[in-house]
Amino acid sequence: PRDGYGLGLLINLKTFWDVGLIDKDENGDYIIYDDDGSPLYPTTFEEIYDASVEICDATETKGILICSANKNGGWQLANMAWNYGSELIEESNGKVTATLNKPGVVEALSWIQRMKQDDLLLKNTSIVYDDWYDAIESKVAMAIVGSDVIHLAGQTAKMNMDDLAFVPMPTGDGEHHYSL
Repeated sequence: PRDGYGLGLLINLKTFWDVGLIDKDENGDYIIYDDDGSPLYPTTFEEIYDASVEICDATETKGILICSANKNGGWQLANMAWNYGSELIEESNGKVTATLNKPGVVEALSWIQRMKQDDLLLKNTSIVYDDWYDAIESKVAMAIVGSDVIHLAGQTAKMNMDDLAFVPMPTGDGEHHYSL
């Protein structure tokens, strides 16, 4: 392979700090782990929902950017479904079949639907992967991105990279943790 990446949750720490979801230490650095080493950032999709509600109530910033167009929407949905415990293919008699009617896929789609209904997502109906780096500074507090493109927030959007954290993909069911 030429290079590699993994999807994860990119968080605008400044927005989290502005609304009181995280603190800073005496040096002015963001605190994203408690004294026991447990994350203070969202580790589940339900915690993303809860943080998004607080962010939207306190600011004009939306909670998270979810890709909805091109291959990007399906690519991110697949990762969400895995994290809700779903398998996306079945093999039988040498035939491979997509299994989008599984509970994990339905739960992931239901979570996205609830985020949309509660106005926690960007209103744009055609969000592609390249939209995140222009949105992460002030339009959304979180985005699912690959580790190979995080630098675009600084290079293209001119964001202070110290205001970002790249953390593991959240779990949907509290048990499954997968990343493409």
